[in-house]
Amino acid sequence: MKTIITFLCALCVFSCATDDPIPEPEIMEMEEEMEIEEESDLVFEGDVFLGTQAEIDAFGALGYTEVTGNLIIFGGTSLEALNNLNTIGGIFQLGATQLTNLNGLENLTSLPGSIQFEDNYELTSIEALSNVTSVGNIFLLRNINLESYNGLENAQIQEGGRLSLVGNWLIEDASILSNIIPQYLESLRLAGCCNSNSTPQALNDLSFLSNLNSIGSININQYQGTSLNGLHNITTADNVFLQLENLFTSLDGLSGLQTVNEVLAIGINPIIIDLSGLENITEINSLWINNNEMLTGFCAVEDLIINGIVEDLVINDNAYNPTMQDFIDGNCSN
Repeated sequence: MKTIITFLCALCVFSCATDDPIPEPEIMEMEEEMEIEEESDLVFEGDVFLGTQAEIDAFGALGYTEVTGNLIIFGGTSLEALNNLNTIGGIFQLGATQLTNLNGLENLTSLPGSIQFEDNYELTSIEALSNVTSVGNIFLLRNINLESYNGLENAQIQEGGRLSLVGNWLIEDASILSNIIPQYLESLRLAGCCNSNSTPQALNDLSFLSNLNSIGSININQYQGTSLNGLHNITTADNVFLQLENLFTSLDGLSGLQTVNEVLAIGINPIIIDLSGLENITEINSLWINNNEMLTGFCAVEDLIINGIVEDLVINDNAYNPTMQDFIDGNCSN
């Protein structure tokens, strides 16, 4: 704020000076052109923290087109004053604001860092971001009145980026994100909020993820869909953690999975009865299957276990919990 006040004072002193010579018309026109050019490309070096509407308006009045660092906003009701911004180099974070929309950000095109919007309980629309064409990562967390992901349809996530959609309770359909998903994500998290006893997410279809063929970590819980179709092109993952709701009956959406470098964990699913869909896994480190109250069929992973491919095996609190001897004896289901 001191920087802004100092800048405005300096501007005032300059404009009030009376002893400067009057420029010739040609020189004046040239200076005006230079002034316009400079104003069209004003870069703020560093991070910006804006906690009130007054601070948002004051910063916006300076006309910056780019912030090289993070832009973190944790207050305010309107972003109209930021209508000159086209690039944010670091994290663009909105936290616990009273914003209902992002109007004013229509000129924003590049976010090589991250979009991180969390706990904006009044936010219903992010459509003003529709001109963003590139982004490093997207984290949309607990924006409980957000009505859709419209506005992100052109925001291509970088290869190896991260995507988290957590606690956006109203959104059932994420298909508008289909074209921004790269072939590889470092991490993917889809969840309700904020634990197993709270409100599930409404998302009921994963087809928007069909571009993925490999992933670092995938964590899905409180998922309201009936299948994992959309993950079918993933062949390699580091970690897969699935905690699914009571509409979910099949793991067939994982039929393309061949390699799990670390952990595959499936738990707290009340109606799944077997592990069909995991037959094509040939490499895996750890397999954790627990708290699936109707699960009795483990034959899909029998070869992995008998051949000693699974180094860390945990099977407990399911309807049937076969031991290593059960697998050796051919009792992979009950």
